[in-house]
Amino acid sequence: MDSLLNCRQPSGFEQFIENPLLFLTQKAYYFGAHRLLSCPTSSSSPTRIVVISDTHNHHGSLSPLPLGDILIHAGDLTQSGSPEELRSALQWLEGQPHPHKIFIAGNHDAALNMPETSTLLQPFLSLVYLNESSHTINIQGRTLHIYGSPLTPKHGS
Repeated sequence: MDSLLNCRQPSGFEQFIENPLLFLTQKAYYFGAHRLLSCPTSSSSPTRIVVISDTHNHHGSLSPLPLGDILIHAGDLTQSGSPEELRSALQWLEGQPHPHKIFIAGNHDAALNMPETSTLLQPFLSLVYLNESSHTINIQGRTLHIYGSPLTPKHGS
């Protein structure tokens, strides 16, 4: 047991000899991930994105949301999906202090599938509805492309 717990890690050369493809793949992944995770040096401040979902008509009883540059509601604003529920949720969303507000339908937001959806959304000019679409935001010297889709894999009945 002691030999298993205190065994020496193989050297890089030994790892390469044992499985060259695995060794090279792991190194390539590490260097690629390291480059992706390193933040570019920038004099601009960070962009803060607040993402919420599944409020199901409880928006009125939520604690104040954290401040940020962009607010994204990622589905299920309503419980039964009626136009009245949707109107109430969108009024709340529009009243949030974030300069950019985006929402995506969830499986409970049936009113967004109705033919009169565009009429329902007309009063909410500060909101962006993503339905298999994207929206570009220029903020703090950055260009962000945000894509949203209400499609989800089928689950349950």
